[in-house]
Amino acid sequence: MFLFRRSLPILMLIALAGGISGCAEKEPPKPATPPPPPPPTPEEIAAKITAEAGLNDPLPAVGDTFTKEAAEALKKTLRNAKSLQSKTPEGQRALQIVNSQLDQRIHALEDAGAWEHTLGAVEAFDILNPKSPKWQTTKETAIAELQKPKITIFGFMQDYALLDFYLPISKETHREKMRPGEELFGVTLMEVIGKNQGLKFRYAQTGQTFDVMTKSASK
Repeated sequence: MFLFRRSLPILMLIALAGGISGCAEKEPPKPATPPPPPPPTPEEIAAKITAEAGLNDPLPAVGDTFTKEAAEALKKTLRNAKSLQSKTPEGQRALQIVNSQLDQRIHALEDAGAWEHTLGAVEAFDILNPKSPKWQTTKETAIAELQKPKITIFGFMQDYALLDFYLPISKETHREKMRPGEELFGVTLMEVIGKNQGLKFRYAQTGQTFDVMTKSASK
């Protein structure tokens, strides 16, 4: 009996230690896995594509060029976007939004007379819409405008205007003399503006007229 009484505290300590040890071994419950983020909306997908393609960039200034590298980068961006986003309804809707923004960009570039950029944008449109004739006329106009000679007046002599013709395709410059009614390099001299202040021409490929002023009249 005495032995039992002496052993009782020891047994209680052992039991208590075992309980503490048992509690320490229990791991706290793992936190619940958070739900995955919602998929991007069509507007968010379109915004990313538009930014990569530069469709909201400021319009180019007069004389700015659109390099072949830039044109290829634009087409690559839209080609990759079409390949990736055509697989889901959200992606297809995003491509429709991008297509609408590209339409607006082509309109703005054409109105600004930025023909290199216009041609690049139309070729990019053809990637998203390979069978659409929507911008074919604009494409032909852009090509014609890029082929149009750049004319500089360097003087007048009697009934003749003395001119430099720069041909963008061959990158050649020809010095010529013309008088009203004559045609050179697809351009007809229509009339003299003012007192030898400039000249009015008609470009055969587009039928449009344009003015070229002397340096003094342009100041």
